[in-house]
Amino acid sequence: MKPIGSRFPLISILYSGWFCFILLTTSVFPDNFFEEEFKFISYGKLPGWKGIATDWQSRPAIHIYNRRVFKGHADFINKGLGTKIRFEEFKELSRKSKVRKYLPFYIYDLRESNLVIKNEKINYALRLQDYQYDDKPIFMTKEIIKLIHLIQAEEPNFQKPLIILNHQKNNSLSVSQIGEYLKLAGYPYLTITTLLEKVGGNQLEVLNSGVAVGKLVYLEKEEDLSSVSEGDIPILNFLPLQLPPVAGIITLKPQTILSHVNLLAKNRGTFNMYVLNLDILPGAKSLIGKYVYIDDRDNEVSISEVSEKFVAAYRLKNPPRKITVERYHSQYSMVIPLKKSFRNLMKVSTIGAKASNYFRLLENFPDLVRPGFALNFKPYQEVISRPEIESEIQMLIQQSKLITLAERRKRLSKIRELIHTSSVSQITIHSIRSILNKYYKGRKIRLRSSTNCEDIPGFNGAGLYVSRGFKENQDDRILQTQILEVYASFWSDYAFEEREYYGISHTNTGMAILIHESFRKELANGVALTIPSQGQTPEILVNSQSGKESIANPTGQFIPESFYVNTRTLIPGKILSKSTKEPVFLGHIEYLELLKTLSKSIVKIHSIFLKDVPESERNLYGVDIEFKIMKSEDGPVFRIKQARLLKYD
Repeated sequence: MKPIGSRFPLISILYSGWFCFILLTTSVFPDNFFEEEFKFISYGKLPGWKGIATDWQSRPAIHIYNRRVFKGHADFINKGLGTKIRFEEFKELSRKSKVRKYLPFYIYDLRESNLVIKNEKINYALRLQDYQYDDKPIFMTKEIIKLIHLIQAEEPNFQKPLIILNHQKNNSLSVSQIGEYLKLAGYPYLTITTLLEKVGGNQLEVLNSGVAVGKLVYLEKEEDLSSVSEGDIPILNFLPLQLPPVAGIITLKPQTILSHVNLLAKNRGTFNMYVLNLDILPGAKSLIGKYVYIDDRDNEVSISEVSEKFVAAYRLKNPPRKITVERYHSQYSMVIPLKKSFRNLMKVSTIGAKASNYFRLLENFPDLVRPGFALNFKPYQEVISRPEIESEIQMLIQQSKLITLAERRKRLSKIRELIHTSSVSQITIHSIRSILNKYYKGRKIRLRSSTNCEDIPGFNGAGLYVSRGFKENQDDRILQTQILEVYASFWSDYAFEEREYYGISHTNTGMAILIHESFRKELANGVALTIPSQGQTPEILVNSQSGKESIANPTGQFIPESFYVNTRTLIPGKILSKSTKEPVFLGHIEYLELLKTLSKSIVKIHSIFLKDVPESERNLYGVDIEFKIMKSEDGPVFRIKQARLLKYD
């Protein structure tokens, strides 16, 4: 009978390898090998650690290091171990089998995942950092098993870990290269994509990437936002409709990538994420009330404590950018038709950005955009110029940086109250009534905020101001009340604080109004975002939801469908999520033709709006577009509601 090794060469090789390296192993581990404080969350759902094996061919040792301190494997070797080697040298000493000194890896903690493969509970997964290793498949397998036993020598519970491979055929870490060898040796393996599918949906998702530095605070309900300052990182147990400037955003409810909160985060450059359970983000619970540093580099999210002095220095080095806005022109009391014959008045400084953008859409897509009108800034200026209102505004502006947040909000409340009890000129009221009688008989209109400090390049101001509805058969007192509601929203707490944060002049800015027919008989609504790409055609991301469920201000009850448009076929490509309520484009064949028309229109809107941006900066901008799918006698049709530039930096 032949020895086992002669029948199974792999087992023979591995057996001799195990014996040799066990004799050479030296202990360099802390009492707890997998330090909880070193843990981070990866791929939105996998808690894990970073590690590296050193002195691989002499006296191998394993290090699990703190990725909050060291930027990566090479940085740990360079700074943590003091080798001072360059990255390229480190990579060669990892990649080449003959001179291998280092073997970098990741370990994923699957103890809470309930993952079972072939009736065995899987507690850990091991993935090598892919440096295009030159090992032959059988020897690459040997290296992986050697690493496993090194770890087991210090952590006995690290039994039969799941090995993470990839699909690239000629890669040394691919299923096709070493899958069979691992199977023969008795080790389960999966690709990272399959693992992510098996452990379920995202428990955590970063919607706006970056860094957050500030005080971590927990807020239970929306009223608690009144206590938040711009130096705080709030953990929100709700989805806010509005949010003041903050140092970072964490919600405990799923957000949509195109919600007002995330668009504000993108515009501000604020880190924004959701996590379904705070236990998922290692260390977060224990750091509430403390100063922290959060980042998500390399698709990994971690949080660590820092000093108040560190936070102050960081904020001093990274102040919010200042925004200059052209002063508005107050000239016209009567409504202005959004028509080509009034083109000289279709300016942000005359009718506000929302109305100006709406005119551009109407001009280019008359079949997809409803006719509209605008109110100039003059009626607003007449209201706030009244002595009792003007004096309150001037006093607030002069003292805003000297008084407490509570006092500031008390004064803002008084300004709003004075505006609510004011009146709009009869010329303006009669002017609106005349277009109601002529164009909107028996219908409802929408009075939409249109300031000169929202929907502009570099500052979208999403969700800061209100819009109000009005039915043609209601009396003029209600019309006046609704107009004043829109005007008063200019002095809301959130709007004022946003302007303060960016140094926007409160006296150079004001409120105009966009007027168009309200949307009724909605089958669905959605938001589309264009993302600059290397080619001529931008990427298109679509979020859509059936009925009247809001995309811009989600309640958290329903998750919308979200997908990228295939720019070649103009139908859904990569799907990010399916609706938990009812499908729209992902479930109705008749909507696919609408999507093609919508996608072509979106590409054209992207081109039109980016003409305002210097060519050197166009790769920083996309366009945020809101649309509706409406019921009609001829079947579903779509209408464009609004569009605005969105800066990505």
